[in-house]
Amino acid sequence: MIVKTVTCKLPESLDAQLEAAAREEGVSKSQVLRQALEDRIKRNRSKKSPRAFDLVKDLCGSIKGPADLLTNPRYMDRHFRIYRKHGRQPISVSMPQE
Repeated sequence: MIVKTVTCKLPESLDAQLEAAAREEGVSKSQVLRQALEDRIKRNRSKKSPRAFDLVKDLCGSIKGPADLLTNPRYMDRHFRIYRKHGRQPISVSMPQE
């Protein structure tokens, strides 16, 4: 594992708390800081819920056909005829009335 050096400035009081924590745990101040950063990053990642697009983005563009398949009855009828031709039951889709 490659380890990079990061320099940061701390107020004296925070440095004293860091030093005390390191002494209590029997590790270096660097180890305490690394663990604190890892915990913070994990916590922030777990708070974020994925967007709907993130869940299906690998499917986008995977189906060929007109972009307005669900809004144009002409395409829906054609799609259902193909399903019936192959002995399948079409999926029932109800469209909101405008």
